[in-house]
Amino acid sequence: MEKIKIITDSTLDLPADLIKEKGIEVLPLLINFGEESYLDGVEINIHQMLERIEKDNILPTTAQVTPNRFEEVFKKYLDEGYKIVALLLSSEMSGTYQSACIAKNMLESDDIVVIDSKNVTSGLGVLALKACEFRDNGDSIIEIEEKIKVLIPKVRSSLGFESLENLVKGGRLSKTAGTIGSVLGLRLILEVKDGKMAVKDKVRGSKKALKKIISDFENGNVDMESPIVLLEILNQEIYLGLKKYFEEKTSLKTEVNNDANVAGLAEAMIGSAKGAESVFYITVSTGVGGALIIDNKIINGANSFAGEICNLIINEDKYSHSGLVQGGLEGQCSGPNISRQATDLLGKHIDTPEVFELYKNNDNSIKSLINGVCENLSIGISNIISVVDPEVIVLGGSVILYNKELLEVITKKVKEKVINKDAVDIRIAEIGDDAGLRGAGFLII
Repeated sequence: MEKIKIITDSTLDLPADLIKEKGIEVLPLLINFGEESYLDGVEINIHQMLERIEKDNILPTTAQVTPNRFEEVFKKYLDEGYKIVALLLSSEMSGTYQSACIAKNMLESDDIVVIDSKNVTSGLGVLALKACEFRDNGDSIIEIEEKIKVLIPKVRSSLGFESLENLVKGGRLSKTAGTIGSVLGLRLILEVKDGKMAVKDKVRGSKKALKKIISDFENGNVDMESPIVLLEILNQEIYLGLKKYFEEKTSLKTEVNNDANVAGLAEAMIGSAKGAESVFYITVSTGVGGALIIDNKIINGANSFAGEICNLIINEDKYSHSGLVQGGLEGQCSGPNISRQATDLLGKHIDTPEVFELYKNNDNSIKSLINGVCENLSIGISNIISVVDPEVIVLGGSVILYNKELLEVITKKVKEKVINKDAVDIRIAEIGDDAGLRGAGFLII
């Protein structure tokens, strides 16, 4: 059977653990706020982007994946003996598809097929999953291309907008129309049609939007053997309504929680904190999140914000990250902010992996920076210990998992700040990228 690599872009909106499980290579688009650029899904996530939009009152622009980047990745996999299926967001929305075509022509290879998905977000994600299914069934790249092209017009998307505000900011809707629409409580329902975003319907209120989406689903001759993807960004009324509908329709139990909580649950039940009565899980990655697990149960709090330590104030720094407070934990210790601090320090852009390469090569200025990051994390952890007194603290996320030597430094600094030094038990997460998926499974067992 041929070795085939499925390559797509960061607009596919699939969980990271599922992407890893299927062996999909995801190339990030650039998100631009003025002169500042972030790799989509790597240096900024959707929630951070929305917070930045609210804070700065501007919409970001996006930049396509470049031909040179595609050429680099294509060549890497060709050299490793792979054939390639590049399945990319609609050419009507981005030049990314065209960039991939240019790269294929530059390499002059028949072992690459480039497909215009005519879709975006979960529509692209569904097609990527089907491409993986065809690959795993032994289909060639040409057969995968043919089957995907048959499926493309069958993919249906319903996108419910909570607010018209960003459409006004982006110039897609006049200020007057947006104001009137907001006063009337209008909700736009969009679809992807012929590769473009189009208005499917306008309804008043989230409840009617929910009914419309369900009605479209029931009348859409849906293949129940195909994936159904639900996404929620700041509108739980629609999301939870759809969740309940599909749960009742399929007789499958459905639970909702965030990624840090379920990852923490997995570490408490089968990971590095197995057997501990109380566990506080901290993830340090594109953001900084937390989860409190007691007796193998997630403690959500009155407003579902228990353990959300991103806004925990740990110093007097004036930097405010993505709408959070000045001196907050995420603004000081997350991957993008390690990159930000190093960039300011060195006077040139440097991403987070490069920062840690310099750290491991004993660059004095970077060693001082990372020591400061560890100091800030230790302040946050010592405060958690003082308030919660967990039996075990588990550290996860890419910043920690790829730089495990930080554990000793952080632990030493924490012990300097707490009353009972002997009770400090900080461990590295064991499960890794599958923690979220496994933890989610424990919710319904």
